[in-house]
Amino acid sequence: MSTKMYIALRPLRFTIGLLSLVNFMILATALRFSERQNDFMDFQQIIINGCLFIACIYSFFGRATWSPTYRLTMIWIISVLSLIYSISLLVKIENHGGCSSTYFTGLLYRCRMQYVISGIELFWTVALLAEGMITYRQSRDQEWQEQIHMEEEAQAQANAVHYQPDLSLYGPDGGPGLRRVVSGGDGFTHTGPSALEMEPLPVYMPRANKDQPQIIDMANLGGQQQQQSEEPTPTYHAPPTTPPPAAYASGSNTALPSSSASSSAGQPLGASNSTGSAAPASASIPLPTSGPPSQAKETSQLASYLSLLTFYPASFVLGTDITSWLRIFIRSSPRTYTEAALYCQGMMAIFGAWLGSIVIPLDWDRPWQAWPVPCVLGAFLFYCIGTLVGFVVGVVMRQRAARKEFGVAAKAGKQRKKHKTG
Repeated sequence: MSTKMYIALRPLRFTIGLLSLVNFMILATALRFSERQNDFMDFQQIIINGCLFIACIYSFFGRATWSPTYRLTMIWIISVLSLIYSISLLVKIENHGGCSSTYFTGLLYRCRMQYVISGIELFWTVALLAEGMITYRQSRDQEWQEQIHMEEEAQAQANAVHYQPDLSLYGPDGGPGLRRVVSGGDGFTHTGPSALEMEPLPVYMPRANKDQPQIIDMANLGGQQQQQSEEPTPTYHAPPTTPPPAAYASGSNTALPSSSASSSAGQPLGASNSTGSAAPASASIPLPTSGPPSQAKETSQLASYLSLLTFYPASFVLGTDITSWLRIFIRSSPRTYTEAALYCQGMMAIFGAWLGSIVIPLDWDRPWQAWPVPCVLGAFLFYCIGTLVGFVVGVVMRQRAARKEFGVAAKAGKQRKKHKTG
């Protein structure tokens, strides 16, 4: 039963992360339609759901693990805060007579969204508590198994018989080449010459050099080369000893080659071109990326959201390896299943944000067309699609690897069978 519970940990964490991301999206969208943001404590709920989503990503791709006690404590803190905010807001809505009351005039849409937000928070709170208890039990089981394994190793080492034979060439009396041998038949001790005595080497007999390959002495060859290098250089290889013409020494322009003259004349022009292009480049790069100054806050929120979906998960796996970053995201060549999942999720999220920006300039006059709501919605939708695509790509890569291994094994089996029959 416990093994099945441990298998369900990754789907449970994925569900919690997806629900927290949905809540984060709904709350970020609700900020655009709510003038009185303090009535529903949007900022506090955004922080809770965002931190939970970051923790879920860390649990998926992080290389380090937290201690069981610290992890369980953090889970209880997040769960208590979630229950306080979700239940208190529902009680507040009911105390004021529901969303149709005059208190929520102009906030009808936000009030109805709070029911969805509170329901999702209650659901992932229960799932988070279950995940925390299962993880705590799993860590305790691992510690107990490690302790049992260490005890078994210590017991096996204590029961092991250490065989240390005497391989010395001297006997116990100190005499060279003598060894005391105790026979098992008569029980007597015999002393005789050692069986490990060195035999004399045979006399070296040189063979004839006829029809034998020649051996070149590399040391002698190096000496010959050095001797050849010390020989005087022929006159036709020596540098000219005559001085150059006076025109070259005086520095007159008539003696200069045409290439040097053109390069010296083009230096001021190249410097002016580079200086003139640096100014517009320094201004044209940040302006389109940061957007208009009046909407700098919305643009920074979108940038943080996109980096949360693309850069943050990949940083746990790739770290500071620039070569892997360029290989995966620039050359589009992931090698492992995790790299394929990161590539599909990140690229699909960026493509969804770009695709969502198409509806912003349209004259539909819808409230969800405000910047950057379509980009956020598109990034989230295509991030989910990228997750499914990454899963499919991982399955395909596993099947290809299995087929390749099966093909190699089958080929080796055929070769062994052919060798046996032959």
